[in-house]
Amino acid sequence: MPDNLIRRIYLQLHYLADRAAAERLRSQVRWRLDRYKSTGRLESEKAVKVAKSFLTSLEKANVGDDKSIRKLAELAYGFRGRGRRTSLAHLTPTKDVEETIPGRSSSRRPVVSPVLEALWQSADNVKRIKFEPPTPTTGSGEHAKPLDRRRLVNAHWRHVADLMRRTPALIDERAVLAMAAVVDGRIAFRSFPAWRKTALQRKQEQTQRHTTNPHRLTKRFLSRIYIRLLDEVRMQVTQDGKSQILAGKDAVRYALARAQSSPRR
Repeated sequence: MPDNLIRRIYLQLHYLADRAAAERLRSQVRWRLDRYKSTGRLESEKAVKVAKSFLTSLEKANVGDDKSIRKLAELAYGFRGRGRRTSLAHLTPTKDVEETIPGRSSSRRPVVSPVLEALWQSADNVKRIKFEPPTPTTGSGEHAKPLDRRRLVNAHWRHVADLMRRTPALIDERAVLAMAAVVDGRIAFRSFPAWRKTALQRKQEQTQRHTTNPHRLTKRFLSRIYIRLLDEVRMQVTQDGKSQILAGKDAVRYALARAQSSPRR
């Protein structure tokens, strides 16, 4: 991967309006670079393609493209990407599940945990997710036959994998507080050099990038984007010894109340 490409990524991160998001993204970039180096894929075509795509998103966000700003915020705060996968990974445990085929650990069926069930039910009626295990037979009526055990396990995993793709991410409390700070206007803008912004806009006009929609970056503009993000927050909390899912404004109020009661956190 060209060194100048990495330098350009770090430069654009330096000027990102949301400093908390920039720091999180910088850590993700370092993690990915270390991973590419350890696996010998730093110079691969895929690694360069991913880096260029990320750089383009940063450049667009820094000239006020709302879709790019939202995309980067989702990456930074765990709505998508590695952060989302990490937050949901523990919700389909298989460790204590009996093996469908003795001696094959891969034949354990996925289990829907109570937290995952609550997460599915936290969506609105239109997007609500319901777990419906695959039928253990193939065919219907007098032609019905028991499904092979391996095919049944695979069908369970495919069904759960499809549901997990539609499952909202669990967002941590610090991420909620960081986004709330943007909404409240409690962020310090780092001015973006005018010559860099002008050069980027000229390049976009030359290449006819109609997907970019530049806006003047203001606290109010960012606030509107982050309000929509906070409405989609799902946060796991423990109250009275019970784990539950708080959504949207309830999650924000809970995080702010905790922050106010513990100022040193």
